[in-house]
Amino acid sequence: MAFGWKLGGLTILAYLAEGAFRLPVFAGTPAKGIGLAYMAGPTGGYLVGFYFPL
Repeated sequence: MAFGWKLGGLTILAYLAEGAFRLPVFAGTPAKGIGLAYMAGPTGGYLVGFYFPL
């Protein structure tokens, strides 16, 4: 809410892109990260839901 809807959306997309590029930004991932393989599991829908709220 502090960023506004445009910058807030870009912030969430940047967070998801960092995880897709194997950076260890998600809780509970290994130190090297696992990228798209982690996001393809059931957790991926939860993470994408950050960007597309109801």
